[in-house]
Amino acid sequence: MKKKLVTSLALATCLFLAACGNDAEISSAEVEKKADEQNMTSTEAARSELTKAGQKAETKDGMLELLKMKEINKTIDVSPLAVTIKDMRLFKMTNVTQEHIDVLKIASQAADDIKDEYVYVQVRYEVENKEDKNIAWDGLKHVVTDKGQQVDRLGNDIIYTEADSLAPFAGKVTKEFDDGFIFKLEEAEDISKIKFVFAPSMDGETYEDITPMQEVEYSFE
Repeated sequence: MKKKLVTSLALATCLFLAACGNDAEISSAEVEKKADEQNMTSTEAARSELTKAGQKAETKDGMLELLKMKEINKTIDVSPLAVTIKDMRLFKMTNVTQEHIDVLKIASQAADDIKDEYVYVQVRYEVENKEDKNIAWDGLKHVVTDKGQQVDRLGNDIIYTEADSLAPFAGKVTKEFDDGFIFKLEEAEDISKIKFVFAPSMDGETYEDITPMQEVEYSFE
């Protein structure tokens, strides 16, 4: 009886560890299946699957790991725009392919320094125009880390979405933004806080400022 109990406990432990291992790493087959089904790139699909710090996913571009994440869901006033920051996530990509580096170089000046790994932050936010008039807005201007590194959105955003066209808000509309910025590798993993600086809102006809630049800072802790 005792032998059966020990065997059962050992089996349960093995199954638990196997489950943990599977939860910590997402296979390339799972990633590519989602990429095909939802018309995403391999890295986009992997990023959407990583929900816990420490998880990894194998992609065609390299091995992607979620280092840190913070659910925010807070709204800042850039009147008449309401900017709701959903979350920020810090990723590390290792064993990066040369093809992926070449693509990154088109989007970001920081990619010139990539050899076989890099770290970047992803920030997702929703912007709603509260008034029935055209509003011009340049979105997120800069991100600044608590390590003293500033990255400008212009010429450095590695995640492109339709909202990045920066067309005026034509009346009461809502846009979804998804931005990504590469940080210097030697200090990136130690980042604990990030400041986001948003552009002023402007009249869509005259381009005069309505609300000045706004900045907020959030911690991963």
